[in-house]
Amino acid sequence: MSMTKYFDIALNLVFPPICSSCKETLPFDSREALCPVCRSHYESEKKFLCPECSFTHKDCTCMPPSVKRHAATAIHLAEYLKEDSVVRDMVLLAKNERNAYLYRFMAKELANLLSSRVDLEGVLVTFVPRSAVKEAKFGVDQAKEASRRMAKMLGCEFQALFYHRKSKEQKHLSVFERAANAKNTYGILKKNSHLIRGRRVVLYDDVMTSGATASVCASLLKRAGASEVIVLTFAKTYTSQKPKGASLPRKKQIYKVKKSWFW
Repeated sequence: MSMTKYFDIALNLVFPPICSSCKETLPFDSREALCPVCRSHYESEKKFLCPECSFTHKDCTCMPPSVKRHAATAIHLAEYLKEDSVVRDMVLLAKNERNAYLYRFMAKELANLLSSRVDLEGVLVTFVPRSAVKEAKFGVDQAKEASRRMAKMLGCEFQALFYHRKSKEQKHLSVFERAANAKNTYGILKKNSHLIRGRRVVLYDDVMTSGATASVCASLLKRAGASEVIVLTFAKTYTSQKPKGASLPRKKQIYKVKKSWFW
């Protein structure tokens, strides 16, 4: 057993692990992000079909026109639904709490997706940074945590390439306001700009909504000399369509953990 696993188990005894979706307590020696029931629901959600192209989300190539102008491709794992879903629960928890098991799980899922869709030779991995205010408030930059772990799993170079200026929150803005706001929010870090020229860059963000942020950041990378930009997100939002090919479980079964002798 590795030292990391020993450390995880010891930490679990002090802070019992919980499911990232239903919040049920997991066994003390668990290193999983989801309970078996929620993991099953998550796997079902990944099989939903894109409402635009009718392919499963992992095979979908759809992207907003603004993103298409600057990125070679955009890939994602699942749809971000406003109604109850495991994907939504994970994305929100990743934003609001530092959860190593969840970041590892997301990183592994992203690594599997990226390696199946993209030639990784010479790829540079970066991320869309969170605002300093939000990072200080929640103690984490969720995009950095997931993409850093993913890059390590894949053996790819990882670098922070953007800075984030103080600005309005994108979620409170219209589509047109998002585009203008994103242009005033992000910029390339001069100290790392030399790393971009001639490189294929994977740009990670947790969710793509209008594509405004991805478009601006991809544009900045291209202007800095990137040969190709691949946009990678954990989930993607659709405004009006509903997923085809599957339906969300409305009632989650309660996962009961058998108590061990010292509980």
